[in-house]
Amino acid sequence: MSNFIIMTDSTTDFEKSFYDETGVFHHPHGFVLEGKEYRDIFWTTMSKEDYCAALKNGAAVTTSMPEMALMEERAEAAFREGKDAMYISFSAQLSGTFNVASMVAADLMEKYPGRKMRVVDTRCASQGQGILVQMAVKMRDEGKSVDETADFLEVERENIYHFFTVDDLMHLKRGGRLSATSAVMGTLIGIKPVLHMSKEGKLEAIGKVRGRNNAINEIVKMALEKYGEGSGVVHILHVGCEDAGKQVEQKLLDGGVKETHLYQLGPAISAHLGIGSVGVLMRAGK
Repeated sequence: MSNFIIMTDSTTDFEKSFYDETGVFHHPHGFVLEGKEYRDIFWTTMSKEDYCAALKNGAAVTTSMPEMALMEERAEAAFREGKDAMYISFSAQLSGTFNVASMVAADLMEKYPGRKMRVVDTRCASQGQGILVQMAVKMRDEGKSVDETADFLEVERENIYHFFTVDDLMHLKRGGRLSATSAVMGTLIGIKPVLHMSKEGKLEAIGKVRGRNNAINEIVKMALEKYGEGSGVVHILHVGCEDAGKQVEQKLLDGGVKETHLYQLGPAISAHLGIGSVGVLMRAGK
């Protein structure tokens, strides 16, 4: 019997079957598109096709955090059963979810002094975050404590890498991540940024190249440099550009990667990267 429950955000981009099989609790982010609010629930509130079409047509999308009340309800239920709780969150540099979950943890641990809730800032996104959730599931099932597991994840997050490129500089400009001048000039001369998640969990540009093919080659090169025996599955994400994702996947396989997973990025993070984004997420090392 497990001694703690695991909660995480919809930004992990797992399918529903993962939650059904592992017992991890899914906490959906929200997004507002054309004035209507949706929840990020396995593409059930809006189809991938409709969402990508809206992004392609320039629709403005804003996002919101998972519900605080749901975190509290699930953690308190665990405490009452004599279990501890863990919340594994999207990078605190990109969302307020970590801070909200930390407030829930502090309040509940004061109310239930014999119990513990650990909140882990993954400093990751999407399946980068998901890799850490899978590690937590394994440790929970092995009988490890919530502290042992959280401490381990806070070390392992240093070994998760994210490399990606975006196709629409104007989308980054609309999101406040690029100046209007840089976006216009970059678009005119075909500049594509190469980005990653910093060790602090920030979205950062680490290079720029001319042309989409060169950008794709650059993220593949970076991923292969970090890939090592035992690295496990390499995840390839895309936003409405499956062909580009398949191109990246084939290049990785040709470069020696043993196992890949290609998927459409969920609506919450897609809102900030824009249509045509493609990237690689992986755990590096032995």
